[in-house]
Amino acid sequence: MSPSVWKDVQVLLAHPDSIFRRMVKQAQLGDDEARPYFNLFLTVAEQSVQEMLREPETDFHGYLLEVMKESLSASDWPVEPSHPAILALQFWQNFIDEMSDALMADESPSEFPQSRIVWWNSARLNLLAAIEKFMIRLRLPSLSELHDWGKDERDVFREFRRDVKDLFSEAYSIIGNDILVGFVRFTASALESSSPDPLQIEASLTSFSAIGDAINESDETDQAVATIVGSRLFQFLSSPELPYLVKKSGIDLIASMTSFYQRRPDLVPLALNFLFEAAKHESLAVSASRSISQLTSACRSELTSELSTFFVKYDEFIAGPTIDSLTKEKLIGSIAAVVQAIPVHEDRLSALETLLRYVSKDIERSIELMNLAQRPGHPESARESLQAGEQAMRCLAAIARSFEDDGTQVVDLENSEGGGPMSTEREKILQLQISRMISTQLSLFGDHATFEVVESACSVFRTGFKGRDGGPFSLPAADFLALLFQRSIHSPGFSDEWLKSLCTYLSAASLQKSQQKESDMNDILEYLLNLVTVQLQNDPGQDPDATVGIVQCLSKFFRSNLAFFSRLRVDCRPILHFAARSLETREILPRRAAAEFWVGAFYEHLFLGRLNDPLTQCRNSSSNTRISPLKSSHCWIACLTRSTASSPLRSYHRLPCIVPKAS
Repeated sequence: MSPSVWKDVQVLLAHPDSIFRRMVKQAQLGDDEARPYFNLFLTVAEQSVQEMLREPETDFHGYLLEVMKESLSASDWPVEPSHPAILALQFWQNFIDEMSDALMADESPSEFPQSRIVWWNSARLNLLAAIEKFMIRLRLPSLSELHDWGKDERDVFREFRRDVKDLFSEAYSIIGNDILVGFVRFTASALESSSPDPLQIEASLTSFSAIGDAINESDETDQAVATIVGSRLFQFLSSPELPYLVKKSGIDLIASMTSFYQRRPDLVPLALNFLFEAAKHESLAVSASRSISQLTSACRSELTSELSTFFVKYDEFIAGPTIDSLTKEKLIGSIAAVVQAIPVHEDRLSALETLLRYVSKDIERSIELMNLAQRPGHPESARESLQAGEQAMRCLAAIARSFEDDGTQVVDLENSEGGGPMSTEREKILQLQISRMISTQLSLFGDHATFEVVESACSVFRTGFKGRDGGPFSLPAADFLALLFQRSIHSPGFSDEWLKSLCTYLSAASLQKSQQKESDMNDILEYLLNLVTVQLQNDPGQDPDATVGIVQCLSKFFRSNLAFFSRLRVDCRPILHFAARSLETREILPRRAAAEFWVGAFYEHLFLGRLNDPLTQCRNSSSNTRISPLKSSHCWIACLTRSTASSPLRSYHRLPCIVPKAS
């Protein structure tokens, strides 16, 4: 807009009785013919934000702010991109940005110079007034009104609500508890009405959840929030006749306030009672179970006295009609989090035994269905058996994750008869039971096992590998290796889960020094060599996932087992050949993994002078491989850098300074 036009528009808007102002008012009332005037007005307002903040007391700037607030009160629903409320949203976002920029110069409004305090207070009050109107605009339509909307209108309104929640979050970071007080007042007013309006309460809770994660930690704010979540809110939300979205807003509110509940554990039972009731409804089961999982994980230590109630609620749930795999997994994982926090060791193991009995029942059900599938007339039993098996393994993995510690220490897994050295006899019995559950399911389904079954089984093993003591999920390494050695490249979940678990095991076992470990490492290397032999029959790039997984395992192996290289019984030359060929494939991921392998191999074995190992043996031997790793180092660098359609790999630049010159 040119300066002359800008001046003319300002003159028109400055006059109280101008046609321009009347047309803007008409646009606010829904007159489509007046919308161009409002669009021009919006341009003026957006370009005047900085001036409004500096000089809020002028009549012209006061008029602009009042119109932008009134635009949020249009009687029709914001279901079109040209609606005044949707257009005004951008203005208020810019308004918040300018306030945020002002805070960049000073740490808080209390440190503002006197000249800035006046406009800051004015801007804060104007923003709070706009936020109050936005809260009202979040209100959902009635079912009859919603029925008349098309898909596009619903999408626009949904996006508008999402953008308004983002605006609330940004505004809270600037003016803080003033917004919280407004939300509390708005919600309390809706709840205390003689006949509470569910849709108004939904708008209140939706607004509340927008700032739930960011609520400042103080006695004042916690008390303000407690007046809402400690009142009859959840009793009201448990009413069976309430619409789905109203109940869902309560679930979302709890999910957004985990930090608050950690500070006020006395209010957690009220929330959990509501969530368990919500989980009984099919449309709410998944979101409710996720909130239960999040809340119990954060507040587990304060909930151990309620464990018996958790088991009762879980029994009610699995006996109900809304049970599904994901919800069941979340709920049993939630209970496991509480079990993990039981301070008395023996009591914790007793509660774990109760949890494992639930898993055992699902496994037994899976076996019964598979046996039934062998008989004529039961074509669906095999599929149902697989579903029951998936459910059992997912629940077992959820329990294991809840028992997982921070993983900062490595457990000694050298004892093939049991877990780590701190495992008690009772824990070893549980380890054996868990291992049998896994092996039973994998044997039952064989190569027909779904990815979910394999993923859950490997997740349990990885939990034990990362553990810092011998707990019940530190399963014997021999059990994992026995199952691993039965897998081929074509087995379900081979690259994503089995090889990933092997890498985790190699990391956990890297500090062990025992005769059993040396035997295991030889077995693992022989197994990897067999995989390499299969992959070398074709271009490694034909199965990039398997190639990446194998190379990563080799990298982990070479870096973790230097002391054993001179004593290994396996000829490593095919492995080095495979790693070299992986550099030449067109697939970028295998090349990246292979580059990492050679960087690590050369650095560890040559640059650091560790020459008494298979790499040196390969250099001094008459290898029959087509690529001699050491003598062709320049060839590898050329292979890495020659023209391809992909971007350079992150490890390429490290190779020339590590790889020795070819002789």
